[in-house]
Amino acid sequence: MVAAFVRTIVMMCLIVLPGMTSSAAHGAQAPPSAVNVLFDSLKKHAFESSPDIRQAEIAASQKNAAIFTSWARWLPRADLQLSRSQERNYSIITSGALGTAFFGFTPATLSLSSWMLNVTLPIYRRSVHLGILQSYAESDYFDREAEARRTELDWRIRALLGNYLVQLYRIAALNRSVEIARANLKETKLRFNLGQRTAVDIFRADANVLSLESKLLTYEQEKTAAEGAILEYIGLSRLQFRTELNALGWDQPLKENEISRLFDHFTDLAPLLKGLEGYLDEELDLESVRDRLGSRIALAGPAYGSSIAAEKISAIQARALMAQEWPELLFQASWSKQSPGWSEAFSPGQQSHSLAVVLNIPIFTGGSTFSTYYQKKYAEESATLKRDRDILRLKHDLEEQFIQIQALRKAHLSQSLSRDRNQELVRLTLKSYQLGKATFLELLTSQNDLLDSKLALIQTKNNLAVTLRKYAWNLGVPLL
Repeated sequence: MVAAFVRTIVMMCLIVLPGMTSSAAHGAQAPPSAVNVLFDSLKKHAFESSPDIRQAEIAASQKNAAIFTSWARWLPRADLQLSRSQERNYSIITSGALGTAFFGFTPATLSLSSWMLNVTLPIYRRSVHLGILQSYAESDYFDREAEARRTELDWRIRALLGNYLVQLYRIAALNRSVEIARANLKETKLRFNLGQRTAVDIFRADANVLSLESKLLTYEQEKTAAEGAILEYIGLSRLQFRTELNALGWDQPLKENEISRLFDHFTDLAPLLKGLEGYLDEELDLESVRDRLGSRIALAGPAYGSSIAAEKISAIQARALMAQEWPELLFQASWSKQSPGWSEAFSPGQQSHSLAVVLNIPIFTGGSTFSTYYQKKYAEESATLKRDRDILRLKHDLEEQFIQIQALRKAHLSQSLSRDRNQELVRLTLKSYQLGKATFLELLTSQNDLLDSKLALIQTKNNLAVTLRKYAWNLGVPLL
């Protein structure tokens, strides 16, 4: 009896003690608020150096600069032409205007210096008018795109950081399971030496250790990929990211319970659900909420606004196809003078000039009026269809997100209950195993089921938090 009692105590220590000691050693290293510090730092870096944001802002600046360029085409244009020429002209002699007496006469070679200043002012030019409208439309569109990149920064970084925390948790939970599996193997070998277990139990315990250890490499690769996604989006180097982590005391691997507290704090669902309660009421179905979603995105949805702005650009571009078929009204002026030398050419007096108001009316353009009309018509129809398709796709995406959120909420509740039940099942199975009423296979199965349920739960909660924030962003609903 005493020997059996001692063996039971030893086995419990081997299984439970590693987790208790590691929790005690690391439980205070990572307060939940630390993840907010990391998020704020990453967000600040992203505002300053994110390639996506920088590219959108540069494109917006370029289009804003183009507005002045388009207006400049409506300002007067002045061109100065200077020329120096040598000329011997027989035309007046060979024309016969001077009679036959001058045939055989050789005109003198003239060297002439001349200048001409031409000024053109378009009073109305269709291409210039539409160019100005297009510049404003493009500026509006790219300003919207830049603002969208800035406002979506919050949920995108949360998605990337949340995924990184999930990968850290998976590794930490798996390491904890490996510790337990190794303790199981050690205890099984001890019992085998005492004649209480068979070689099959040792094989099962050893295979379980190898199976869990083999997953670690995969999880490490996925963690590296998650880290790389953060670096690529924010524009950080790996060294800078490591420095951020080390500043929070994350230079040592975090334990499972630490990461769990950080993750729960970072993905708190209560404020998200409260901020979206008008669009996620559990009593509402998709049919009831569909009109409400459509009204909201038309009012404040960033993607919706971008679609309308893009359609406006396409419509103006379509109208520009017929710009050459419109009459053109402009003012023209010119001043000129030519003399044998440059000094005489720029001396006062004897300057030729002309002033004119010109109306150009295209009368015959080879039938291009009809073809460009149909080009314009079909281009406008294409732009309208693209706008309608983009808005319809946006509405479908929102409806899919609405359904996905409902499904994830149910899955999250179900998996929370499953995790709790598996924890209780491991406790009861371990107790039964110690009393000899449960097999070693049942113990291994319960422990692996608990690991799977914990990993499924944290992944589902991350997906739910990300989908909620993306859903809110598409609707234009601000979240804290």
